[in-house]
Amino acid sequence: YEYRSIRHECALFDVSPMRKIRITGSDASPFLDILLTRPVSHLTPNHASYVVFCTEAGYLKDDAMLYKFSDEDYLLLPSDIDHCDYFSQLADTRSFTNVSFTECTDTLAGIALQGPCSAAAAVEMGFADAANLAPYEFHYMQSAIGEVLVARMGFTADLGFEFWMTPEQSEAL
Repeated sequence: YEYRSIRHECALFDVSPMRKIRITGSDASPFLDILLTRPVSHLTPNHASYVVFCTEAGYLKDDAMLYKFSDEDYLLLPSDIDHCDYFSQLADTRSFTNVSFTECTDTLAGIALQGPCSAAAAVEMGFADAANLAPYEFHYMQSAIGEVLVARMGFTADLGFEFWMTPEQSEAL
C-alpha cells in the first residue's frame, strides 16, 4: 500500500490504505443493524454514514464509513484490518443466511480531496456535478477517465470529496 499527500493550492489529495468490503444480499440491512452501534437500514440509498462496530462483548472493534447503494448493497470502509471472518461468524450465529462479504480492497482505489477549494478543484477535474452533492451523498459520475463514484465527505471536518475508482483510473486522475 502507498500513502501519499500532495498539497495543491488549498486542496489536499490523499491516497491511503484502507480495507474495502462489499456487503450484499437480502440480509445485508438487518445484518448491519445488528453489527453496528446504530441502525443503518433507514439510510437513503446513495448516502453514507460514519459507523462504529463492536465485539459481541461490547468492546470497540473498528470504525468505518458505510456507503449504502440499496437495502441489499453496501460498501464498508474500515481500517486496514480484515474483518470478513468476524462478519461471517456473526452472520452464522445470528442466522443471516443471505448476506455475503466481498473483499474489494485491491480493485477499488480511493482519493480524497479536502479543503475549502475542493469543490472548485473537483469541478476543474471534470466532475461538474460534485459541487451539487449534499453532505454524505454520493453518485457515479462520468469523467475523462470513465465512471467514478464521487462522494461529498471527508476526514478533515472541512468541505471534502472522495473519489472511488479502479486503481488504473486513480493513476490517470
